[in-house]
Amino acid sequence: MPSMLLPLMVLSLRDPRGGIRIVLNLPWGDQARWALFGLATICPAIILVLSFALEPEMVQMAGGQMLSPFAVFGVQAAAVLLFVWLTHVAGRWRGGHGSFAGALVTLSWFQLCLVPVQAALLLIGTVSVGVADIAGTLFVLWAVWMVTNFICELHGFKSLALVLLGMFGTMAVLILGLSVLAALVIGPPNV
Repeated sequence: MPSMLLPLMVLSLRDPRGGIRIVLNLPWGDQARWALFGLATICPAIILVLSFALEPEMVQMAGGQMLSPFAVFGVQAAAVLLFVWLTHVAGRWRGGHGSFAGALVTLSWFQLCLVPVQAALLLIGTVSVGVADIAGTLFVLWAVWMVTNFICELHGFKSLALVLLGMFGTMAVLILGLSVLAALVIGPPNV
């Protein structure tokens, strides 16, 4: 299976629906799914820690202290698991047929496909920050398009626009819910 990863990654970058369709049809066992999740969590965490090391300005923006690689990994793992759960629940609520296991594979594969592009952006940033900024903006737009296609394929949806709208709506509800929770736990700001 490892020899298949690179060609599948290239296919997923070119044709997201075709690539994820093949990935979802592979015989994933529980251990393989969680190993993919681990790999998809560790690799982006390494890229983020490297970016902090190469760009001290990012450390300043993050509060002036470099995070431990283990903390970055923990936050990355929690964020991916939350996104997996939301993708599964929101997709099923809207009539999709994807499972939690399928969502885990889908979003882990998505994270893994982003790693080479993130590494390239990191290298571009060492040469030209302006070019890296433009490429980074294009990368974000492309990543949203890619994950929208992945979720469509996972749940059997046809409309990219409705899935994109659902993603933004789910994120808005999540942010609102977390804001209310933070206000209840921490209290209102003292002005």
